[in-house]
Amino acid sequence: SGNLVDQQGIALNSSYKRYQTNLNLIKHFNSRFSMGLNLNLARYRRAPGSGVNFGSTAGWKNSILALPPTMAARKSDGSPEDFNPIAYFGGGIVNTSLAQAEMITEYTTYNDLLGTLYATYEIMDGLTFKSSVGVHLSNSTFHEYEPSYLPSNVASHAEFGYARTDMGFENYILNENTLTYQKNFGKHSLNVLGGVTYQDAQNTSMSIRGGGITNDIVRWNDFASIPQEHRNTSSNF
Repeated sequence: SGNLVDQQGIALNSSYKRYQTNLNLIKHFNSRFSMGLNLNLARYRRAPGSGVNFGSTAGWKNSILALPPTMAARKSDGSPEDFNPIAYFGGGIVNTSLAQAEMITEYTTYNDLLGTLYATYEIMDGLTFKSSVGVHLSNSTFHEYEPSYLPSNVASHAEFGYARTDMGFENYILNENTLTYQKNFGKHSLNVLGGVTYQDAQNTSMSIRGGGITNDIVRWNDFASIPQEHRNTSSNF
């Protein structure tokens, strides 16, 4: 089975799109031995990459105080208004919520695989051995790009782009091996379960970001072009 979710958010340029498929198989080779597979695959994309945080430079909550209600959304040429007349708090040229929503590119893509492969074998009447291997593999990639033509960049004569990419990887594996003995004695029954379990988890993340980009076309696709003094990388394991 499979499904598709494609939802446009209320906030400008916010969306969620997901592709998902499920597979369940079971095979009985004889009366004592069988195998099965449960598999779930999903890929989804969310924009913006995290929560909606459009507003002044400090975020939408601050823009409630910093941007007056009389401030127009757009200039006469159709571009977002960028002048805040309230000088004592956030006055001057600002990146309004409309400017950030239209100019900044930000989204996260996720890939998930969740699966279990198992086998059962009835060694003798009442005694069953079961072994299973379950995995959860996932990765995510976050992209953000602030173009050189943001109002605050133009006003400060720092017309350079800023790019950021975060990547995360998660790997989980679980192996279970059990023996179950079931025996009925008239009105009574005996059930004994024993086994061993192995589990391992690994999480890795890497982030790279930097400013000073002179070409808005390449965005996050050419971090090597960013001057070293404006480039920052980090990783965790």
